[in-house]
Amino acid sequence: MSSTSQNCQAVFLIDTFSEDALDISLQYSRTLALSIFRILCHLSADFPQNTKQKRTKHNLLKWGFKFFDSRLHCLKVEKYSFKEFKLKYFEEFERELLKRIKLVQKNIDAKSSSRKVSKISPSDCLTRSLTELTHDFEWETPDLFSPVKRRKIHEKKGSLSLDTEQPSGNYVFMFTKCPKSAAGLRQFARKRVLDSDVFLDSLMPAYLFSKFCDGLKLKLVWIDTDFKVHDNSFDIQSLKLVEDAIEKITSFSE
Repeated sequence: MSSTSQNCQAVFLIDTFSEDALDISLQYSRTLALSIFRILCHLSADFPQNTKQKRTKHNLLKWGFKFFDSRLHCLKVEKYSFKEFKLKYFEEFERELLKRIKLVQKNIDAKSSSRKVSKISPSDCLTRSLTELTHDFEWETPDLFSPVKRRKIHEKKGSLSLDTEQPSGNYVFMFTKCPKSAAGLRQFARKRVLDSDVFLDSLMPAYLFSKFCDGLKLKLVWIDTDFKVHDNSFDIQSLKLVEDAIEKITSFSE
């Protein structure tokens, strides 16, 4: 019986909107790039790209990225490809990130781009971006590489060996500001958020939850990009509410 490395796919969903000055936004882009690099390094340790066993297209850490603007949503069907964790691909990402940040800053008009006049809530924008993400990438679901299905493939080829590959790790790392107060939750969802179920439904309605969790087995990790948090700007209860909602997504995907 042989064993293979687990398959890991990771997508970084990045909010390019910032209300800060250009110099702070550029610093944000550098911090964000470094954070993503560290995450990829961590994942590459758990899901190595090279093993002593024969390499296949299914034993690599593969990653991708997608940008969005939390102020608005532009319907744009795109196809993205997963890449291996190599320096040249990461440098391409850094250049594209810097380009997007500069472009957003150049086009910002405080009066016209304010969320106060936006017809779409931040939660709706995230919902649509997450929905697109499930279609933009060619995700490999864990069932496709289950030991049972892989055994059938080997049997058809006349091989007696079995793979003991475990379910793949599919991750979405979402970089955007996180609501941290009752007022922030209301602004995020454009309604009163009483509990984690209400928040979860605002972020991930039933149709998306089914696709995201049950279908693709994606685990969501939310990285808060609000670096100017003050002690009086958030409350523990609101943070716990968001944490519980994200935990429901992750636990259902396992």
